[in-house]
Amino acid sequence: MTIKACSKLTKNCVSTVNEKGGSSMNPISYSCSASEAMNHLRNVLFSMKGAEIAEQGGTRLHAVFTSDKLKFKDDVHFELDDKAKSIHFKSSSRTGYYDFGVNRRRMEEIEERFKKESGT
Repeated sequence: MTIKACSKLTKNCVSTVNEKGGSSMNPISYSCSASEAMNHLRNVLFSMKGAEIAEQGGTRLHAVFTSDKLKFKDDVHFELDDKAKSIHFKSSSRTGYYDFGVNRRRMEEIEERFKKESGT
């Protein structure tokens, strides 16, 4: 898996590969095929303000979110694990030490929208 854990030195990141703690989140589960899950994920990202898909290939996707006012950029990396029917991710700010929970709220919103989009 190419998704990496968040650094313990900053508080501006969440990841599904972090063990316990404030930067850890559970992967997004799905029940459809991997290609359908990727399509649902793309639809969710296209519907979100400030989101841009920077790169996609196979089971991986990299999105960049740009904040409205200050134009800060955050990177979100996704990787589908079709055996586990899970989407792992890391959402992190490019700058700063603390993100005031922005990355966690974004990933919670993406998961909620994904569940509605995919019907799970």
